[in-house]
Amino acid sequence: MSKRPGRAFIRLRHYKDPGINKQGKEKTRTTENRVRYITFRSRERDDIQHADLFSKETDQASIGKFLGKIKQDPALKHPKAWKCHELILSFRREDYDRYGVDYREMTRNVMAELERRKGMKLDWVASRHLKGHHPHVHVIVKATGKDADGKTRRLRFDIPKRNKEGIIPPDKPSDIKWMKEHIDKVNGRDHYLERWKAERESIRDLKELTRNVSRDLGRGLSDVARDGEKEQRRAQFNLFRQIRAKARKQQRQREGRYR
Repeated sequence: MSKRPGRAFIRLRHYKDPGINKQGKEKTRTTENRVRYITFRSRERDDIQHADLFSKETDQASIGKFLGKIKQDPALKHPKAWKCHELILSFRREDYDRYGVDYREMTRNVMAELERRKGMKLDWVASRHLKGHHPHVHVIVKATGKDADGKTRRLRFDIPKRNKEGIIPPDKPSDIKWMKEHIDKVNGRDHYLERWKAERESIRDLKELTRNVSRDLGRGLSDVARDGEKEQRRAQFNLFRQIRAKARKQQRQREGRYR
């Protein structure tokens, strides 16, 4: 039986550009380096000859245009400000093939829902990495967006903290949680999960039936064996009686001869 239909794995990262780390050295995980990394690493794929960078408007997004929006945004000039966020959405290979995941369509769907929830228009680019056991997509999102009034607002993700017991309170809003639920709907996971449960139930019933048949068959064979043992003992007893009767007859004949 196949594994239980899995959910998407989601990771969230943040980048400053350039930023200074604790040792006083310039950070290497800058926005530009990260965007170029996810874009050109996608050339590992066999079905394309060019960089695979897409956005909500096009399948051939421009690296320079996206980075230019970040560099020209006054709200992102401060060196300690987050310049962008990175979402990594991935599936196990088995689930990726099972759902027939289209990362472009799914990413656009998720990001449109994120815009609706946050009440702002977002700039983002994404790239697919489809080789290996965990096909995934990297989504780089500019850390600011425009609300309905055209004002610049910072994009903040709701990530609840764990309590003292190490548990995330279920009543706390979580963007990661709703993203997983939304991705489940997009890929129809509930349908596959119900089918998996039905398959699992059928296998369980078949195993139970097999156990019952084996038990009944074992009992029947035991009864046959016991009946066979009884017949064997009865035959041995009858043979013993015949032999004993014959021996007694011969003994009486001998006694009569010597009188």
